[in-house]
Amino acid sequence: MSNTSRPQDKTLPMTVQNMGFMLDRLGLDCAPLQYLRELTQNSIEAILSTSEKRGEVVWDVDWTRHTLTDVYKLAVID
Repeated sequence: MSNTSRPQDKTLPMTVQNMGFMLDRLGLDCAPLQYLRELTQNSIEAILSTSEKRGEVVWDVDWTRHTLTDVYKLAVID
């Protein structure tokens, strides 16, 4: 193994000072309901990472929050 450094060894992590702004900008590049697909896909991947590779993804209203605040909030459970 040589002592010469490779370009990828000198790469610095990318940082953002205003993460909220970055997330807003990234959101503009997505379809309006893209977040639903992403949350569902995330749940599927979590289920597939278990040893059983079985489970279910349930979308429902957070009824406790609704009861306390009269505000509907979606909940995804895997």
